[in-house]
Amino acid sequence: MLEWKEADSAEEAQSLSGVLFPDLSGNPVIRSMELAACFYMSGLLELRYEDNSDNSLIIRKTGRRTPKLSGDYSSYPCSYDLPCKGVILHCRGTEEHVSCCEFDPFGGSVSIQMNPGMIGQGLAKPDLLDLAGAFILQ
Repeated sequence: MLEWKEADSAEEAQSLSGVLFPDLSGNPVIRSMELAACFYMSGLLELRYEDNSDNSLIIRKTGRRTPKLSGDYSSYPCSYDLPCKGVILHCRGTEEHVSCCEFDPFGGSVSIQMNPGMIGQGLAKPDLLDLAGAFILQ
């Protein structure tokens, strides 16, 4: 059975998990938050960000296809797909804000969760597209 382990940095989690993760430091959402925790297991990496307003952002990436990567089983008013650089983002949330997003950017799976379970407090669609785009190779 695989278990989550905590790493001291995103770089260490990436190295120990074997999962490549893009540099998100230039992303406006990431710049507004602090990296709170880094978790990994073989083939899976999770970074958790928080800010001073009790917002939480969880990003998981795997090097192989894993069903139900998000781990968020909350009910949301809307479920829809958004195209991003040729990849379909499977989104849940409200018309304006995405709380959960899963997608497969060529050889792996990614899950982005913003305030999971808190209806209407997710990422605005343009912010999600910008963040998700970092994982999609052109």
